[in-house]
Amino acid sequence: TDKTGTLTENRMKVDRFYADGLVIESREGCFFTRGRMVSTSDAERWQSFFDVLLHCHNAKRIRRSDGRFVMTGDPTEVALLEFAIEHGLAHRPPLRRMGELAFDADRKRMSTLHWAEGRLVAFTKGAPESVLALCTKTQIHGEVAPMTSDERARILNQSRSFAEQAYRVMAVAKREVAHQPERIEVETVEEDLTFLGLVAMMDPPHRNVPEAIATCRRAGVRIIMITGDHPLTALAIARKIGLV
Repeated sequence: TDKTGTLTENRMKVDRFYADGLVIESREGCFFTRGRMVSTSDAERWQSFFDVLLHCHNAKRIRRSDGRFVMTGDPTEVALLEFAIEHGLAHRPPLRRMGELAFDADRKRMSTLHWAEGRLVAFTKGAPESVLALCTKTQIHGEVAPMTSDERARILNQSRSFAEQAYRVMAVAKREVAHQPERIEVETVEEDLTFLGLVAMMDPPHRNVPEAIATCRRAGVRIIMITGDHPLTALAIARKIGLV
């Protein structure tokens, strides 16, 4: 059986993120870390992180015939857009898109190019191992610093911690591009990136799945879960539904 949309609801929601060495939780339109609410002014230092969530996707917000707005697109990207709207991050005019490197299963990432205040900037999101391998710098408290081996290890450890809690984890990064490339290619866009943070999303299991698995086992049916998620995320979901 496939995992996403069969064992789970295929209804992604951003639950928390990691930036500046902190795990920030999202609760009812507010941010919390270390047991306290994050002020609006403190959250402004994560603007670059939020810019990637706002722009590096193809989800759409459309108005239905009854006047209500709905989100369409990939569930992961819809979750990013809903997160941005919930926290009031989508009030600014969007940056003009100049190009895109679409997600594929080999690279495990996606990038878009935009004009931002007279300069060209690339936004990248994808699997942490894929994105982090391209990051030569990291942004901490608004300042850009070289990516050290210790910092890379801390980020990967946090990614594993999220995955062990059944979260789908995504890394986000950016890069200022000196000039508009003649051709938008991986080699000219997805390199020398600055790491901005990790996003942790939850896709809850269907409530009736554990009972269905138990019924199959009583009938002598062995169940194998198929997924493209990180193995630790898959294992955590499997534990939740009684598969292991």
